[in-house]
Amino acid sequence: MRVVGIDLGSICSGYGIVEKNGHNFSCINWGEIKLPRKDSLAKRLYMLYDSMEEIFKAYTPHEVVIEDPYVGSNVKTAFVLGQVKGVTVLLAQKLSLPVFAYSPLEIKQAVVGYGRADKGQVRAMVQKLLSLPDMPGQHAADALAAALCHLQRLRL
Repeated sequence: MRVVGIDLGSICSGYGIVEKNGHNFSCINWGEIKLPRKDSLAKRLYMLYDSMEEIFKAYTPHEVVIEDPYVGSNVKTAFVLGQVKGVTVLLAQKLSLPVFAYSPLEIKQAVVGYGRADKGQVRAMVQKLLSLPDMPGQHAADALAAALCHLQRLRL
């Protein structure tokens, strides 16, 4: 089973492709999609769509896993991230890929064992679980953690 995890952002989104074979996890690829702040939100959404489409087609995941963004009480951020999520879900639907979403708390609990783990703990555990030679950037680590959370919950 191959999944792509995504950490959504309007300026930087992380992605991570993880495969599960039996009880073993392997990282196929990971990275971050950085979009120019100076561009309009509409242009960044289009660029994100294009970039995600290339990733989905290149790595042919079976499912898409999204970290539901925490926005607190910032309504403007919530609306922007809702649009970013919408573009991603639309693309997944176009490619007939099921979409799953987990809260940051669920992801941290699954990967670190503690729902209030800090970002450094998540990055370190992702690197360890996937035997990565380099520590991924924060957004990529969050995306890989989302993928690991989902794959751990599957009963394959």
